[in-house]
Amino acid sequence: MTERTRTFIHLFVVFVLGLSFSLPHVLFSLRATEPELMKITTTDDGHYLARVKAALLRRTSEVRNGVTGGHPPVDGSAPALVELIVGTAFSWTTLKAPQVMFLLTVLLTPWIFLLLLNLLRSFVPWSTALFGSLLYVTVFLSALQKPVNMSLSLPISIATILLLWKNWQRPNVWSTMLTGILLGALPSVYFWSWTYIWSLFGWLLILHCVCSPPSPLKTKRTKALLVSGIIAGIVSFPFFIDLLSSFHSGGIFTETAFRSTIIHSRGIESVPRAILLGLLVFSSIILARKTKHDIERWLLPLAAILGIATAMYQNLIHGIIFSFSSHFYPFVCLSSLMVGVWAWSIPSLPRARIVTGLAGIFLILGLWDFRSVWSVFAGNYYVRDIAHLRPAIEILDDGHRNTVLSDKVSSHMVTSWTDDDVVFTAYVKHMLVSDREYVERYCLSEAFSKSGPDLQWLASEVVETKQEELIAAKKIEFTSYCNPVLMSPLQFLKKYDVHFLLWNERLRPDFGAKMRFFSAVKKGNGWSLWQLDEAVR
Repeated sequence: MTERTRTFIHLFVVFVLGLSFSLPHVLFSLRATEPELMKITTTDDGHYLARVKAALLRRTSEVRNGVTGGHPPVDGSAPALVELIVGTAFSWTTLKAPQVMFLLTVLLTPWIFLLLLNLLRSFVPWSTALFGSLLYVTVFLSALQKPVNMSLSLPISIATILLLWKNWQRPNVWSTMLTGILLGALPSVYFWSWTYIWSLFGWLLILHCVCSPPSPLKTKRTKALLVSGIIAGIVSFPFFIDLLSSFHSGGIFTETAFRSTIIHSRGIESVPRAILLGLLVFSSIILARKTKHDIERWLLPLAAILGIATAMYQNLIHGIIFSFSSHFYPFVCLSSLMVGVWAWSIPSLPRARIVTGLAGIFLILGLWDFRSVWSVFAGNYYVRDIAHLRPAIEILDDGHRNTVLSDKVSSHMVTSWTDDDVVFTAYVKHMLVSDREYVERYCLSEAFSKSGPDLQWLASEVVETKQEELIAAKKIEFTSYCNPVLMSPLQFLKKYDVHFLLWNERLRPDFGAKMRFFSAVKKGNGWSLWQLDEAVR
């Protein structure tokens, strides 16, 4: 097969991926019986889109928030470098956050296939690399359609690994500097990306120093790796200073950390998964020893599988679990893919098939875990009955920044499409606010509904480990914060500077059942918009 034919195949796959990412939106628009907004795939989308919106509106100091207002607005606990760059790059346009991310997902994300293909081709034949790349993008087809994480952060992660590996193979000044810059920027992109890739980098350095035979090239490679590491430390220094500052901010950080599921534990979340990963690591080490003279092929795959094992079970060292290791699963599959295709390319060793088989199990499990891709292809979404809010959103997006009270799902449409703030979404729990403010915002968002706030849900949302006694204790604590809101909602409407109430009657028919203090502005098909009365403001 000629290189020209291969290039055609590569570009064809990229084109097909772009079509597949646009297909759900095309299907949805064709099925719509009335003008509607693009649907949000998950509630995660609404959170990331809100932060892109803040950057689009040049609210650069608020990008880590993007949801709530305030004077000054509270900060978010998660980094938002990608959202800042994307929003700033498109701030000169009139595009909204969902439109920007749709364009980037369709036009940029498909190139992850070529990044991964080039990475795998550096140590396995083209046909094996092609199959592995197709398999990986198939497994994570639904995840790659999510704005920012994973549509942009996963390609950035693979590009960083590719550049790191290419620089190890042929080190030079420019690639060494760029590698260090990307490594240093990763902590401001996504927690699970940088902890995995920094672990991979550390193991690559260790394995290189221990296993590479002495030579002038080894010395050059060692210097390149060390310089990249120093540059990464310098670039990431502001991130860690900011993290340290937040850590020493006192009780609010502690409460936010608990709500964000930062758990103090040296336990193992999934024993079967830990055993399976341990077997894969052990068998990969044995296979590398059997082919120790072929270091150019096994060094990166082995560093990758050791890196993900270290990142996933880092809590065994420092005793902290960060929002569950399941977030590492795209990188578990990436590492498994690398060792799997490397082992497959060694037909002379029967034990290599053991490595391939173990790696394949992770990819099969990944295909099952991310099977939601098929519902995405069908045009179905997790978050439904909110796209019809388009007329209300157009009214709210009037160039004046206000605070809108709505249910926690519909609020994502407000923060994604308008210049307004909202009182509450589920992601307020990740912002640097006290538990009291978190509960007050939730209870205010449900104060006018027929059923009222569901404090059992709220407590369970915070205590995600399902410890019933702790959930019960949190419910009692939250009740004491919530009661004043229900007794005097007007006081808290003023406290959180509410101007409008958006009632999604189709999704939440009970939401405005106890309507007070508001007068109707506009009513549409499945929604109504209300304004806080001037007399009580």
